[in-house]
Amino acid sequence: MAPPHIADVGYSAVSRVKTRALMAQSGDAEFVFVLDPASVSQRNMLDSADGLSRAIPRARLIKVNAGHPFLSEPEVRRARSLAIGRTGIAGEMLRYPEDAGNHGGGADRNRQFHHDAQPVR
Repeated sequence: MAPPHIADVGYSAVSRVKTRALMAQSGDAEFVFVLDPASVSQRNMLDSADGLSRAIPRARLIKVNAGHPFLSEPEVRRARSLAIGRTGIAGEMLRYPEDAGNHGGGADRNRQFHHDAQPVR
């Protein structure tokens, strides 16, 4: 059996995205996994870093007080849902325009629902 081509490997579990990005920029890390879109954009401006990037669908959550009388009517909840600019959110905030409406119940998907959950009491 031939000896390994790589003599030594170290692994650092770094929880903060910004720290991983800085490690990649400074050369302290040879491989960095899971950077946020802002760090990827910043990394792309550097000549010292090469990278392979694949977008991973991400989600954002909007919490509402479902018990509030204003949201008691299904039409109001449906209108609020349809008013969310999913294309803008996916493209600008998440930087993943291909995901607009595909995973979060986009406008086209909302039209498929016919059941309205009973109000929480």
